[in-house]
Amino acid sequence: MKVAAILLSLGMLLPLAAAPKRLAGVPATQCAACHGKEKVLPAGHEDIRKAKSGSCATCHTGETSLRARLPLGHRHALAGVTCQDCHGKGKPAAKARPEACVACHAMDALVAKTAQAKDHNPHADQHGYAANCNLCHHQHKPSKNHCLTCHSYNWPVP
Repeated sequence: MKVAAILLSLGMLLPLAAAPKRLAGVPATQCAACHGKEKVLPAGHEDIRKAKSGSCATCHTGETSLRARLPLGHRHALAGVTCQDCHGKGKPAAKARPEACVACHAMDALVAKTAQAKDHNPHADQHGYAANCNLCHHQHKPSKNHCLTCHSYNWPVP
């Protein structure tokens, strides 16, 4: 416990915040609806309550891209995708089915888009994992590179 207090005082450890509520139908620009009073944006960030879909890319390009920084659930919501679009009506399932993903993200287009990936194309794998988007891509928690279970590829996973 003393080590955590020292690291926290040195700014090397951030205090753990309560997990945000998951509220279906809340616009992505209404941070306080899920996060409460917790500050989720850096100081000086534009007020996103007035943001339009796609306006984040005005500032977030290159190294400040939101591709691997913002949870996919937030990115989808900012693009106007609702919880129901992926999970269907009623109480959302634990995970959206891959069929919901490929309704918007065609597999052929993903294979073409990632064809220049170093070492191997992650969407054209011979193991059959690419058909299960949820192995790598997570909406409400950080995504992970499932290929690292056996391989040492270094791909950013949005």
